[in-house]
Amino acid sequence: MSELQPWIGGTAGFISLLGFVPYAYSVICGGTRPSYTTWLIWTVVGVLLFASYNARVGGAARWVPLSDALGPAAIAAISFRYRRAGLSRLDLGCLTLAGLSVIGWVLIGSATVTLIVNLFIALLGALPTLWSVYRDPASESILAWRLFLFGNALNLSAIEVWNMTSASYPVYAVAISALIVFLLSSPRSAVPCLERITA
Repeated sequence: MSELQPWIGGTAGFISLLGFVPYAYSVICGGTRPSYTTWLIWTVVGVLLFASYNARVGGAARWVPLSDALGPAAIAAISFRYRRAGLSRLDLGCLTLAGLSVIGWVLIGSATVTLIVNLFIALLGALPTLWSVYRDPASESILAWRLFLFGNALNLSAIEVWNMTSASYPVYAVAISALIVFLLSSPRSAVPCLERITA
């Protein structure tokens, strides 16, 4: 392990967590219209992903998964009043699978199984936000997602031993944040309130 990796991992986690600050501000001032169901699912799954990743891999790359457990909980709480009338069958299915994965972890004793299942659920949870951003790029804060992308990309350098288990979550996080940043960079995108201030 490189002597710099703990520092890189900690910095990546801090940058990732920092991204939730402009995101929360943008939600409060009305510039961002988050998908409540996405953030609810990401809160539940984020806790499970951090627990399973930390148990199976740990090391310097665990700080971004931790920020991805704490940040979504705050955003879900802030955006609660923006929620839709109820959860869809897909949302309920994802939350149910997340709960079952905990039982599977206890019964099978495999953090790897929990990690893989919850990565899939996290991907399903991202679908409402991806669809929302595709239809209306102004619905999300591009500044926040650029910080998420930067933190996630930096976290790749904190992986101590590269294998499918250790790289799965960091690579997933980079892919999702990169896709959202790409969609937000569409010429259709309006300038949210926070971006007007920071431009």
